[in-house]
Amino acid sequence: MRKYIILLAIVFLTASCSSAGSFKDTVSDWWDKIKPFKDNNKEMSKRLDALEGEAGSDRGATLTASGHPDYPPAMWQEGDYIVGVGTEVLKLALEDLGMGVDSDFQGSWRQVLEGAADGKIDAVVGVYMTEERKKTLEFSMPYMEDPVVVFVAKGKAFPYAKYDDLAGKRGARTVGDSFGPDFDKFMARKLTVTSSLTAEDNFNKLLSGDADYFVCAMRSGLLEAEKLGIADKIEYLPTNVTSENLYIAMSKGSRYAKYLPEINKKIEVLIKDGTVDKLIDEKRTAYLEQFRTMGKK
Repeated sequence: MRKYIILLAIVFLTASCSSAGSFKDTVSDWWDKIKPFKDNNKEMSKRLDALEGEAGSDRGATLTASGHPDYPPAMWQEGDYIVGVGTEVLKLALEDLGMGVDSDFQGSWRQVLEGAADGKIDAVVGVYMTEERKKTLEFSMPYMEDPVVVFVAKGKAFPYAKYDDLAGKRGARTVGDSFGPDFDKFMARKLTVTSSLTAEDNFNKLLSGDADYFVCAMRSGLLEAEKLGIADKIEYLPTNVTSENLYIAMSKGSRYAKYLPEINKKIEVLIKDGTVDKLIDEKRTAYLEQFRTMGKK
């Protein structure tokens, strides 16, 4: 019933701003938009939601967001949701706009990126910027620096100062991960790297001797190793592969992409007042506590 009242209000508001002669045309135009869905309640509701957004403010709207299911503390899967620093930053950035966030688990990292590219997901709560992704995503200012390192089995470190030092060795990475355009291009051309679905699979490759190194974000990798109880069995080489930034990314197919300037203003405040640093510490603790608690059950 609420939806029909909203529709009628929109029609009469439009009529009040139009000449008497255009009233019939206005009603006809709105009816044409919803008529194809009149026998399908679900489709009717979706269409009216869209019309309501077109007619007024987005205050009270809820964005669909998601992220990497295994990338703590920035983002990870917890039950049916993606939680972490990125999710909290997006929620805080939209708070002043009166908008909310549904951060549902949407599958693998590749599926999340595809969903955002197709406009099925409004926002990705943490992602590197690449030229390919810029074709389908709009990026915020960065909210978190993310060093990428080379993990090895304890005692099996090797000299590493430049990309070429990885040539001839067996590498591992997680499906869908990008490490910046320079390293990605070098990896594709000159390195032998296999991909697995999870960081756990890649650490297992190191410990079994099936891989010589695993390229991964430092914070995420260390947390995963601690969770798995293998922190004393792995180490990372002192020279970073790269140090990328994490961004909030809005789908170019989302009507909410227009709020990126407001999101950027809030992110800048959250960085300057120390909120992001606090969130990194809090989410690191929360991630580990989640698995300690599970282990006690």
